[in-house]
Amino acid sequence: MTPTTPLPSRAAALRTPRIVWAAILGSTVMYFGVLVLLSGQWQGEAPPVDPVLPLVLGGMSVVVAALVPVMRRAVMGTVALVAPPPGGMHAEVAEDALEDEISEALRRYQTGTIVGMALSEAVVLFGFVLAFLTQDPLAYVPGWLVGLVLMGIQVPRSGGLDALLPPAVRQAWP
Repeated sequence: MTPTTPLPSRAAALRTPRIVWAAILGSTVMYFGVLVLLSGQWQGEAPPVDPVLPLVLGGMSVVVAALVPVMRRAVMGTVALVAPPPGGMHAEVAEDALEDEISEALRRYQTGTIVGMALSEAVVLFGFVLAFLTQDPLAYVPGWLVGLVLMGIQVPRSGGLDALLPPAVRQAWP
């Protein structure tokens, strides 16, 4: 039986998650640009900020960063960052079952990537807020670096997508 639509290649399947990843990563660079442009307009001393606020925002950043793998696992059933070990024997998979398994894995992978990237961006935004409240552009840097590391870890890869597929489907997908 021929499927109604041809199966996408792995590269084509990863196109949308990679676009989302690049867009969110790019937004963090835009935040930095906005911060640099607007910080030039700050005059005088910064308004007083409760000394607990940086601790609260830092704590929220730690909690949200720790939620990234938890939420990816909740959405995808696995953290899906690396390829699974190679499967055993090659098994035949019906084409309609192959299409269904791949579509479901793509849906879960894309959703998990968006959730993980949104949480990573939240860490960046905590630093952005702190930088504006303290009128110190350097306050943005720690949250930005942590967010960039989290985003770098989550770059959509075929190995991560493969982690959501049963071994027989991984082997049957061209």
